[in-house]
Parts: sequence; C-alpha cells; structure tokens
Amino acid sequence: GSYMVSYTMTVPENYTLETELYLALNGATVLGSITEIDKDGTNNSMVSGGQAILRAPAGAALSLITSNGLNITANEPSDTLMSMVVRRID
Repeated sequence: GSYMVSYTMTVPENYTLETELYLALNGATVLGSITEIDKDGTNNSMVSGGQAILRAPAGAALSLITSNGLNITANEPSDTLMSMVVRRID
C-alpha cells in the first residue's frame, strides 16, 4: 500500500550533534527523506524532522536512521527523542 510517514528527532539542550536523519525501507534509503541535523551545544533544544509518501509491500521493514551514532539522554524519562507516525493512504 501507500503510506504517509512523518518523523521527528528532538536534540535536548546543551547537546552538540551533526548527523543525517532518514527513512530506510527494507534497508534502502527512501529518496527525499534525508534531513540534515546540525546543532551546537547551546542551551536550547532543537526539533527536526520530515515526511515522505512511499509504497511498501506487505511485510516490509521501515526504519528511522541516523548517519552517526547517538549518545543522547532525555532530560526526563517521559521525553520522546525520536518518533515516527505511519498512516496508510490507500
């Protein structure tokens, strides 16, 4: 089917991070889904994300990936650092 996928990543305050955030379908990068994240260590948090429309067969694996390893701790246990919402559109 066809799906609308939205994704976000929150980088908490005082973190420095330079990476790419993107979707991968069955291990292949979804074209147009790459978001550059470049945050300095300021006191402000930063939210980045994107969206894509894609077709996927039954049993497909969809992943939200960063190009560099992350070492981020949420400020609160209830904080969401990454999220992905998938809506079927047909």
